[in-house]
Amino acid sequence: MAPGAGAARAPRLIQVSGDVALAQTLSGLAASWRLDPEDMLSQIVGDVAAVQLVSGAKRLTALATEFVSRTSENLAEYAAHEAHWVASQGSQQMLVDDLAQLQHRLDASAARLDALAARVSEYESARGGGQS
Repeated sequence: MAPGAGAARAPRLIQVSGDVALAQTLSGLAASWRLDPEDMLSQIVGDVAAVQLVSGAKRLTALATEFVSRTSENLAEYAAHEAHWVASQGSQQMLVDDLAQLQHRLDASAARLDALAARVSEYESARGGGQS
């Protein structure tokens, strides 16, 4: 497709007509124009209050920026210094396997203890029944 061929087929959303110099001047003004919230607020609440409000807003913005910066630095430092305390996936799996084996051995010991208790009970009842 040739350059500009797509533009010829696209519907025209913006129409420009009039003085080119005026359009360039307006474009330059729009690019350099900055919103002044202090001036806008001064018309509503007065000059002194507007200065204080804008100053407070700037301080809050600076505090929020500092908070985010320090928090990310602290988290990075924590991660760097405490990484050796975090268990790897392999060591976690070994722990799980060891715990499962220990549970199995504990269950087997409990079963042997129950069997021994049953034998002792039988022995005592046989001993006690024979002496009566």
